Amino acid sequence: MSSEKSPLVLLHSATASGRIWHDVVPLVSERHDVDAPTLLGHRGGPAIQRRPAGVSDVVDAAEHYLDEHGLARPHLAGISLGG
Repeated sequence: MSSEKSPLVLLHSATASGRIWHDVVPLVSERHDVDAPTLLGHRGGPAIQRRPAGVSDVVDAAEHYLDEHGLARPHLAGISLGG
């Protein structure tokens, strides 16, 4: 991650994946180091460890992602479930 750019994490809606941001990433990459992870339980994202999974599980997994990637204070943007 470039120290000159602020981190931006894009969170997708339910039933989608981080790929929905494909067209957005180039538009914001000049000013931000962009991460667009796929959320817990979505295709390509971390597997659900317990059922039923709730929104709190998705939030916990997203927080774990931020910690793993050293993203202590990123900008966050999302739609629907990701918002």
